[in-house]
Amino acid sequence: MKISIRKSVPFLFVATVLFAAFPLKADMSENICRAHMPIISQAINLRQSGIPISNATDMADGAYDVSRELYSFLVGAIRFAYKEPGKTQQAINNGRMLSLCTKEVRGY
Repeated sequence: MKISIRKSVPFLFVATVLFAAFPLKADMSENICRAHMPIISQAINLRQSGIPISNATDMADGAYDVSRELYSFLVGAIRFAYKEPGKTQQAINNGRMLSLCTKEVRGY
């Protein structure tokens, strides 16, 4: 049985790209959280513009379809952002917010 390298190269390339894009299933929670971090940053901007908190928490509604834990975390983070925008921005910048989100979504 002869295996052609030319035929397997596209498969190897696709497999490499997929594993690079989605490294491990354990990192799925972090990837989900990373994708939703801009919602928290936007909440800070809304607060500074005088927009009511109900409008800001409405931005998290789409996260409920992804994960109830993610939705709960985002609503809590938005509420915190309205109370403490400076501390929230600092937590986003130093990665603490992402870490907290990842732990909440994973459940451990």
